[in-house]
Amino acid sequence: MTRWGLLFLLALWGCQPDPDQKLHGLWELVIMERQTDNGWQPVKDGYQGYLLYEASGHMALHLLPRSYQQVDTINFHSTFDIDSMSLAELRHRAQSYIYIGRYTHDPAAQTVTHTRLSHVTPTDWGQTVTRHYRFQGDTLIITPDEPTHADLRLKWAKAQP
Repeated sequence: MTRWGLLFLLALWGCQPDPDQKLHGLWELVIMERQTDNGWQPVKDGYQGYLLYEASGHMALHLLPRSYQQVDTINFHSTFDIDSMSLAELRHRAQSYIYIGRYTHDPAAQTVTHTRLSHVTPTDWGQTVTRHYRFQGDTLIITPDEPTHADLRLKWAKAQP
């Protein structure tokens, strides 16, 4: 092989995206689906949310119903004083699912492992969960590994800056 051919191949190889870097960034939920006897169906009335993978190894997830912001009948408090919240406000806030953690990534196995530093459910703090992923074009598709959620599929698109 000539020197120019070798340089050309090295340039092409260098243009391939690092699998870790492809995960990095802010992802916006396109759809959350559940596997049923009738195929993949949207979960309830639909969800919205964000998934963040940072190069530092930190991650964050926030999921909530699509209609979360549409609240005309609840008087929300600007402070987080639980004792002053109505039952309706508490129920509404409980629909928000959040956790923050560290992650590791195994491109060969197409898995990402989340170690939760904090979680909306106190008993899930410190828990480690594995997610299978694949890319379909620019869409990131993630499925949980644990049996209680193995019937879920979440499709994410890179959030626009």
